[in-house]
Amino acid sequence: MKSRRLVRWVLGLLALSCDGRIDLGPQMGAVGGSAGASESQVGVAGATPKMTPEMSGGGGVAGGSGGAGGGAVAGGSGGSAGSLPTGEPGCFEPRSASATPSGLALGPRNQVFAEVQTESNPLNYADQVVLTGLVWRINANYPSHPRAADATVDLPANLASVKPNVAELRVTAPSCESSTVAGRTLRLKVWWKLGGAIVGFPTHGIALGAGREPVWFEDATKRFVVGQPQEARVMNTPNAIVLEHTFNDNDQTSAADVFLSAWVLPDFEFSSTMYVASVEWMPAN
Repeated sequence: MKSRRLVRWVLGLLALSCDGRIDLGPQMGAVGGSAGASESQVGVAGATPKMTPEMSGGGGVAGGSGGAGGGAVAGGSGGSAGSLPTGEPGCFEPRSASATPSGLALGPRNQVFAEVQTESNPLNYADQVVLTGLVWRINANYPSHPRAADATVDLPANLASVKPNVAELRVTAPSCESSTVAGRTLRLKVWWKLGGAIVGFPTHGIALGAGREPVWFEDATKRFVVGQPQEARVMNTPNAIVLEHTFNDNDQTSAADVFLSAWVLPDFEFSSTMYVASVEWMPAN
């Protein structure tokens, strides 16, 4: 009987092997499933699996090792900490349109200056280049003013009284608020062009000033009062104008509160263009 059973078992085994399938039993299938689960866990955690006797032959172990290679998630290199460009020079570095085309901004009391633009080599009325290279250009249309014929108006001291006819530029960026002007010298090179032809110039002028409630500097003021000789005009001059002021050593005014103002009191709408070639700060002595 035993020999017959043995023969049947061998014949059965040979018959199963002919179609390429061998049933290893439910227990071995469970072991293979366990190995597959371990493969999934290894792929996520990226850790080397702890080998067990049941996993020694499982293909899942090899797949698990491939998962460990996915450690790039944890080991990825970080971005370099590069500095961000600001487009602004330092508060007291020289400014020019060629270096920083957007380096000028309109002041808080500005009423008539349009946006700041740039232009190269502007010409005076004699078709001569008055400023060389790229410079800032700011157009303005001044409205007619009821005090156009008043030669007694005190400007720039009373600019607040002619507010609609005031144009203003910031000399430095608002971000310079924590820097003070103590002991420094400020120099601006500008030119002011009339937008057309005119018989006689109205009251007009330009000045440097500083402070939240600006104080205007007499040594950096150029003015013309209606009725003066036309040669005294500030606008349409043959050459550029330089405005310069030295601040006291104990002046704690913020560098962000320094302005260039312009005014015109015409009896009709008046067009003009202000050109700024450079802004320079000289260090304190």
